Parts: sequence; C-alpha cells; structure tokens
Amino acid sequence: MIELTDLATGHTTAVTNLLISLVGLVALVYFHTFRALEPWKVKIWTAAAVCLMAANTAAAAVHGLKLAEPMHKAIWALTELSLGRLIACFVVGTVRDLWSERASRVITPVMIVVALLFFAITRFNHHFVIDVLYEGSFVGFAFLGYGYLASTRRLPGTGLVCAGLFVTLLAAVVQTTGVEVTLICTFDHNGVFHLMQLLGVILLVVGIGASLRAEMPRRATR
Repeated sequence: MIELTDLATGHTTAVTNLLISLVGLVALVYFHTFRALEPWKVKIWTAAAVCLMAANTAAAAVHGLKLAEPMHKAIWALTELSLGRLIACFVVGTVRDLWSERASRVITPVMIVVALLFFAITRFNHHFVIDVLYEGSFVGFAFLGYGYLASTRRLPGTGLVCAGLFVTLLAAVVQTTGVEVTLICTFDHNGVFHLMQLLGVILLVVGIGASLRAEMPRRATR
C-alpha cells in the first residue's frame, strides 16, 4: 500500500515537483507544434521537456511517499539520470543557437557520455559538490551563451531564456541556505527552490517558443 510521508514540507515539495512536471508536459506539446520547420531544435527541447518531467515526477515520489530504501534509491537514481540528461540538452541547445545545427549534432554524443559519467559518479560517490559542479558549470555556460545572444539581439526570445536560466541558478543558491517559508502552506528549502524553478521554467519555455517562432519564417522561405 502506498503511503504519503508524514512531513508536511514533504507534501508541498512533492506538489511543486508535480507542478514543474505539468509545465514540462505543456512545453512538450507546445514545442512539438514547431516540428515541421525546426525538427532538430524541436528534438532537443522536447527531449529536455521529457527529462524535466521524468526528473520531477520521480522526485515527487521520493519527497511525497514513504518508500522502502531500495525503492527510494532506485527512484532517486532515475531523478539524477534525468537531471543529467536535461542539463546535457541545455548545452546542446545552447551550442545550436550560438553556432549551428551541425555543431550541436557533433556535441550531442559527447554530452550524452558526459551525462552518463555524471550519473555513474553520483552512484559511487554522491556528494552535493558533484551536483553543484556539474549543474553549475553547464547551466552557467548556457546562461552566458544566451546572455550573449540576447545582448546582440541575434535571436528573439533569448532574453527570456537567459532570465529563466538566471532564476534557475539563483534558485539553486537559495536551496543551499536551508530557508523555510510559509505561504498558506510551509515550504522548506526544496519547496522554495521548486517555486523559483517553476518561474524559471516558464520563462525558458516562453523564450524558447519565441525563438522557434522567429526562426520559422527563415526556414519557410528557403
């Protein structure tokens, strides 16, 4: 029988995870509408949406349910694997928008291997510093890349993408503080992180959608 955790903050953390998963589902459907004119870019971001949904759905189970230790470890492993691949998608997407589709195709297998190495390392030595180094470096790369694109106005929507990445980085910093906030319900540091991340993901989805819309006329006239 499945039982909910006794921790009230576990409930709010799980709900915020599921809200992010829901946004991921909306993003998946939204990005798919552009598949005819931007198939490769759409593949990158639909893959990212799937990874976002998988990571947060698994995390919701970890935070919100009473799980036996083996099941807890297995579901958390799925969370780590999905997060690693999600970040890899961001690197590929950034390379595609900064340079070219060809460059992003070349780097794709490299990032898949890097994501799998990250996952393997966390299985043998799961330390918070490893997560910070992996996520911080690659999300930071994406933030700088889209910041450059936004400053040069090469591609519409990149300002929103940059803003979404900034909020995501800021949320990760807040998560480390152990903050707790009560807004009708009580949110611990993980719940606050997810609330901020929810805003970041929405900004990312809107920004990526704007960049896809901007590129469609160029493809249509070729």
